[in-house]
Amino acid sequence: MTYDPRKAGCLCDQCPLQGKTPVPPKGPDNPDIVIVTDPPNYIEEQRGEPMVGPGGIMLNELLRAARIDRRRVWITPSILCRSVVPGLEGAAAYDPKVYMAWIRKQNKARTKEAKANKTKPELINSPASCCYPRLINELVKFDTQARNRGEPNGICVSAMGNYAAEQTVGKSGIQKIRGSP
Repeated sequence: MTYDPRKAGCLCDQCPLQGKTPVPPKGPDNPDIVIVTDPPNYIEEQRGEPMVGPGGIMLNELLRAARIDRRRVWITPSILCRSVVPGLEGAAAYDPKVYMAWIRKQNKARTKEAKANKTKPELINSPASCCYPRLINELVKFDTQARNRGEPNGICVSAMGNYAAEQTVGKSGIQKIRGSP
């Protein structure tokens, strides 16, 4: 069965990553924990699963140490598709931070050009904003399930990375907010 991010709430038709292969979330329908990750890397894109590369190995070790069964964890990328900066080569071309900086630079140039031409700029959407409705749908669904199970604080959500933190709590700088509820 092919995962359709549009049915989950993604705004793929508005996304600059439209046409890329999404890495769908993975986990049970009624999880104990939700882990939101940064956008997929090469290994995750190739395998079509989140957290299966080096980060996934570390996650498995951490879950095992905490006696948490990974089969009870929903793992979802903050952005489902792997980005690539046009015209850039090497590892930096696939770095989400570099890609988002490229979008900001492009939008600044488009705004400047539109202002000079007295037209409305055609801005590039952020993949994060295009995936955000899907992520919120997932979190609300699982939070409701947790509360219905009698968990007064709702579902436990852990952000793994800067983009994941930004999407879930609206703050950037994972190191600064690490350990805070």
